[in-house]
Amino acid sequence: MPEPLHVLLVRHGESEGNAGHATEDAASARLTPLGVRQAQAVAASLTAAPALFVMSSYTRSQLTAEPARARFPDVPVEVWPVHEFTYLGPHVYAGTTVDQRRPAVDAYWDAADPHRVDGEGAESFATFVARVQQVRTRLESGSATPVVVFSHKKFINALLWSWLAGPLVVSAKRMARYRGFDHAVSFPNGGSVSILLGPDGSRLGPVRRDHLVGVVA
Repeated sequence: MPEPLHVLLVRHGESEGNAGHATEDAASARLTPLGVRQAQAVAASLTAAPALFVMSSYTRSQLTAEPARARFPDVPVEVWPVHEFTYLGPHVYAGTTVDQRRPAVDAYWDAADPHRVDGEGAESFATFVARVQQVRTRLESGSATPVVVFSHKKFINALLWSWLAGPLVVSAKRMARYRGFDHAVSFPNGGSVSILLGPDGSRLGPVRRDHLVGVVA
């Protein structure tokens, strides 16, 4: 029987948006000084070189990966579509904080329309679901192990939910259930979760945060 594939999902370190600062778009927010230290703690927690680093195209994911890449410079790096669920259009982000975007966020989820696209550059829930499934299939059919994936909270939680509850379904009801799951799961910046993918299914570890103890602003 083949060995199970080991995947470590890592949430990016604290970003400017997480810290309440205004950002220009969904992709370009950088890490705060605390976020940099969280990224360094993630790198220090890796006990051996993985077979592959995966990161998203968003700046905060790539900056979180930097200390791990510096520690293991021979490990190949790939950019996959593991970026955050970006359901608000760029016009909502420009120069705004998380609190200022709250009414638009609430309006999006209250509409419960999985096919809604909030302007050019935004993504529907249906498109997000397809992207999550694409990445899940790619992980399950891969051969590199272990793989360390630097991603984002909503994307990671969607992957976890799909392994726990079965493939994501495009419907208003499932969209609301995913929203509830994402709210319920506490996944700190710099946190990680270990997954074993085998022929008999997946085994999910707890969200790990012990490596962040003592990392302060």
